[in-house]
Amino acid sequence: LHFVDEISRREYLTSPHWTHVFIWKHALERFVSGYLDKVVRDCENTKGEIKPHLAIHYYKQFGFSCEKHKGFESFITFMESVPKFEGHFAQQTPLCSVDKFPYTDFIGADENFSLKLEMLSAKLGVHNPKQKKKTSLHKTKSK
Repeated sequence: LHFVDEISRREYLTSPHWTHVFIWKHALERFVSGYLDKVVRDCENTKGEIKPHLAIHYYKQFGFSCEKHKGFESFITFMESVPKFEGHFAQQTPLCSVDKFPYTDFIGADENFSLKLEMLSAKLGVHNPKQKKKTSLHKTKSK
C-alpha cells in the first residue's frame, strides 16, 4: 500500500472485496526485540559514532549514549524519561487506525503464528504454503 496513491489506498482499506488482517506483536516482545536490534546491536556496531539513520540517533537529543544506556535496565530507566518515541519504540496501534477500517481477523504474532495463518487461509479458502522451519532467525540473532 506504500506505493499506491491516497485515493486507491483508502478504497483498498475500506472495500469489502479485500481481506483485512491486523497482525500484532506483544508489546513486551516488541520492546525487547527493538532493544536488542536498535540499541545493543547498533551500539556494538557504531564504533563511537551514532549515525543519523540509526534509531538511537533520535534519542541523543534526550541524552542517550551507548556507554550509559546500553544495559537493559539503564535503557528502560532512560526510556521512562523520554517525552516522545521514534517509530521503533512508539505505540503502534494509533498508526494502524483500528477504529477506522474493517478487519477480517486479528492475529497475534506469537509461538502459534503459523497455525493462525493456516487457520486464516482455510477460513478464506486460499493456499497457505508450509514453512520449512518452525522458527526463523531475526536480525538480532534471537529465535
